[in-house]
Amino acid sequence: MATFKIKFRQSKVNESEGRIYYRFIYGRMMKQFKTNYTISVNEWDTEQEALIIPADDGQRSTYLVELQRRLLSELARMRSCFIFVKSQRKEFDLELFVSIFTKKRQIKTDFFSFMQDIIEKQYILGNIRMGEIYTTALNSLMCFCGAATLPFEKMNSDFISLYEVYLKRKVSHNTSSFYMRNLRSVYNRAVDKGYAVQNNPFRKVYTGVEKTMKRAVNVKVIRKIRKLSLDDKPQLAFARDIFMFSFYTRGMAFIDIAFLRKSDLFNGVLTYCRRKTGQRIMVKWEECMNEIVKRYTVSGSLYMFPIIEAGDNIGWRSYRTASARINKSLKLISGMLHLERPLTMYVARHTWATVAKSKNVPISVISDGMGHDSERTTRIYLAMFDTVAVDRANRKIIASLQ
Repeated sequence: MATFKIKFRQSKVNESEGRIYYRFIYGRMMKQFKTNYTISVNEWDTEQEALIIPADDGQRSTYLVELQRRLLSELARMRSCFIFVKSQRKEFDLELFVSIFTKKRQIKTDFFSFMQDIIEKQYILGNIRMGEIYTTALNSLMCFCGAATLPFEKMNSDFISLYEVYLKRKVSHNTSSFYMRNLRSVYNRAVDKGYAVQNNPFRKVYTGVEKTMKRAVNVKVIRKIRKLSLDDKPQLAFARDIFMFSFYTRGMAFIDIAFLRKSDLFNGVLTYCRRKTGQRIMVKWEECMNEIVKRYTVSGSLYMFPIIEAGDNIGWRSYRTASARINKSLKLISGMLHLERPLTMYVARHTWATVAKSKNVPISVISDGMGHDSERTTRIYLAMFDTVAVDRANRKIIASLQ
């Protein structure tokens, strides 16, 4: 297993700033990469291995926040380089890895470098989830390509079609489509900037969304989840409460729950911006929401829930850890209730939409409530419900023949 870490080396000169560097370890191989970034000793948390961001909004605080995002971006690029080099040979080539990672990127002539630049900007802008999504798509394409660079002129429809064939052996149809849509988005940016000529390389591959396995549960299951006695299992109780809070707040995504601040609630209205789309959402505060929040309020914390840990200035590490822990707990709850399919945080979101549809709530209202950027996305959520409704109608028709 490879590790990628941000480290700090204190200066030997009193009151001088120390230097930040990266440490890469794989098996018995270790390599350190110096950076040009320097900070003072009191700006580094040794235990958390992260920058300490002052509470004020001063110039230094702004600089450190941006620096933290740049560091995360570089770590993402390092992981991409590692995955590419590891895919080339049975024996990992450390020299090749160092050469690729330290090589100056030629943004105007190389798709990989251009996309890495886009990823870095996503981190700097705070769009960490999008940065990770782009990184995953880039890693996949690099493994297929088998080269450290990918000239724009090589990206034609035949090349992308071959990549789709490669993906079919590794991932689902929807995952392949997801990669294609993200890569197409980056390619179109390159065209807009004049780095590539538009030849529509993605025109022959699938970029739609297929119907997937039903994720929603019925209201009876939601009642069972809510009433389940978990007093002696605090970790499961927390997961259940976060699940219910998502359902109560119109299927709020877990990433938005994790970063909810106490200040987001004002005059009985919870207001937040979806991290995925940037859309501003307003939810009327209900007592059932309040009961859950009161159970987990931490004095002195900015956040509603104890998810983002102190010292994690960007919050992404805390979010990912909590997400994995909660979904694992929800799986255990599924077993306790003998459910056919395991619960996840997505189930709460899908269930709210399905229940709303069953109550004859217009799709336009459901779409607004969930913060979707189009009704088309909402219809994908509801496609399985429509099938169930048709099956129920068909059963009645068959029964009428008896």
